[in-house]
Amino acid sequence: MLLPTLTHELARADDGQVWGTGCNTDGQLGLGSASSDVFELTRVPLPREVEQQGGVERISAGADTSALVTKSGTLWVWGNSVRRSPFLSCARPSLG
Repeated sequence: MLLPTLTHELARADDGQVWGTGCNTDGQLGLGSASSDVFELTRVPLPREVEQQGGVERISAGADTSALVTKSGTLWVWGNSVRRSPFLSCARPSLG
């Protein structure tokens, strides 16, 4: 699965690893303090909790933000953030 945007692209491999290329000025590739463009497909270093939550189910790429949903339903978002946190998570709300 390849998700292109105007500034960056994300891909999820069959083994669940996430790869990215393109603009990283807002951290949308998840590469920490890197602030320049990345011109080759590079593995996104995901937090350990992602694997503990069953791995990556889906990915999404926006203009300057990226997101994934784990197999347990937790949403992780990174990129343009007022807090400048590399990764933020939000668990799936309970409906009962």
